[in-house]
Amino acid sequence: MFKLIIGNAPRIKEYINTAGNREVCAQRALNMCRTRKLSAAGMIPVQSNIMSIPYGAKYKELLGIPEGVETYMIFETSLRKAKKGLAICSDGIYLKADSKRVHLSWYDFLLMQISTTDGGFKLSEYWFVNWSGGSELMAEMLSDIQRRIIDDIYF
Repeated sequence: MFKLIIGNAPRIKEYINTAGNREVCAQRALNMCRTRKLSAAGMIPVQSNIMSIPYGAKYKELLGIPEGVETYMIFETSLRKAKKGLAICSDGIYLKADSKRVHLSWYDFLLMQISTTDGGFKLSEYWFVNWSGGSELMAEMLSDIQRRIIDDIYF
């Protein structure tokens, strides 16, 4: 588990929200989604456009992904019903869990605790279950994205 402790959060947020650092965040996430071997069911790489994958329109609507936002990967936890899951996108993480639809900016994502549980994982208070084994891989990937972003942010 990885935990980021920030003492001066408003100042850090100001740094992360620069255009250059937002681009660093997006690039690290894109690289991770493109280079990882995503073999577990429920982990759906998006190579070009979310509309090009099966159920793309449903995922976009479910997760509230706006027009013009690039989607790098979908993590589906409702057996292709597009009812629950998350998307790694160019401007952060979009998720639907426990009937809540949430957008996490890169800054918000960096403050999240990621942990695995029996059959699932938690992104702070949001819990995801994927019984086909993808939860551990997804938690590991999200933790790696956090670490890469923190290593490469310009202060």
